[in-house]
Amino acid sequence: MNKSVLRFAVIIAFTLAVLSGQSLAAQIEVDLSWEGDDEFYMLGTMIYDDSASSITTADYSALESMTVSFYNPSDVHLGTFEQVTAGAKQYDWFTINYDIETMSFVDDSDFDFGSDGHSPDDKYLYGAIGQDATLYTGTNTQYDEALDTSNPTEITVVPEPATMGLLGFGALGLIRRKK
Repeated sequence: MNKSVLRFAVIIAFTLAVLSGQSLAAQIEVDLSWEGDDEFYMLGTMIYDDSASSITTADYSALESMTVSFYNPSDVHLGTFEQVTAGAKQYDWFTINYDIETMSFVDDSDFDFGSDGHSPDDKYLYGAIGQDATLYTGTNTQYDEALDTSNPTEITVVPEPATMGLLGFGALGLIRRKK
């Protein structure tokens, strides 16, 4: 009975992966969050292929998509920016250094998320992991205005639940197989 339940679970997991258009455990989705000292905050999602070891500004080919949204302390949406869409960088100033194996941003690495334009609609978070980060807005001049800052900077990475479920089913199958 246990083998049939396990086989059924594996078939369901595989079917869900195929129907969703994702290869089994090849794409990882993580949620990102940051909050400044004055309670401005960023929420985002990043989807990447786990076959690479890192995602950097020089080589972000494993990054399928990344979207970030900024909010003020009253929860008013300030803007959403698609950093990477279908593997293509959307903004020239996009900067990232992410270790896929540890699922974390590299300490002391620079990052730049958002749109670095100078219009009031442009927002971007710039800084270094473990140091400081500042959320800026455009002002229609060559100078941008700082909205919020945080020190030290930590961008929280939370694996998406469906991905963790598939990995759990796989681990369960391996454990059962060894017995």
